[in-house]
Amino acid sequence: MFRHIFSVIIIARGNNMKKSTQLCSMLLAVVAIVLFLLLGYLLMRHDIFLPKSTILYLLLIILLCSYIALRLIHKTCYIWHILFFLYATGLCYLLFFSKEFARDRIDYFAVESYWTTLEDQWSYAVNLKPFATIESLLGVWNSPWYGDYSFTNLIGNLVAFLPFACFVRMFYPNLKARSFFGYMSLLIIAVECLQLLSFTGSMDIDDYLLNISGAMLGFAVCSIPFIKNLLMKLKHLDK
Repeated sequence: MFRHIFSVIIIARGNNMKKSTQLCSMLLAVVAIVLFLLLGYLLMRHDIFLPKSTILYLLLIILLCSYIALRLIHKTCYIWHILFFLYATGLCYLLFFSKEFARDRIDYFAVESYWTTLEDQWSYAVNLKPFATIESLLGVWNSPWYGDYSFTNLIGNLVAFLPFACFVRMFYPNLKARSFFGYMSLLIIAVECLQLLSFTGSMDIDDYLLNISGAMLGFAVCSIPFIKNLLMKLKHLDK
């Protein structure tokens, strides 16, 4: 009888510790996301100057919170999760915060009327005609003035989500191509809509076509038996 009671106590304590661990990992993940968004906003504001050391410290805190959250979830640190986090962080920066791609062209917090600005954005920053943007970019591919712009947009959109497919193939080796296509489509469409709503980019169906093509290309390459087996071996190197 006492042994049974003792076992129940141990199980209950274990469940409470598991719930506490999950709660801590969730809180750390939320802290990392909030700090990342705050850093992005501060970098976008022209009237706020952040020293490089401050930016580095914030990035290290974000990385540390994510690292501890992963340790709590998986009990051991997988280097590939850290690399995926770094890739995702860089991708989010390019998609929403990069000054090189004019992500700060419109200050979200300084517009007089959000809906009026959104209406203007819809009128000149939305393309729902397939291949219209791709055709115009190919038309200036050899131009001495717009060639670099064309190359960056076409090739950049094509390869942006290609590494994402490789990581997904590593983490979920049994995922079907149809399921991956559906999930990636939802993710890319969400990114396009968020760029429009936050005034950090255009909503272009050609961006979706290029992004999903690159993602599916990466998924197909990583589905080749030799490549897939290599990914599985690399996945278990840090265990």
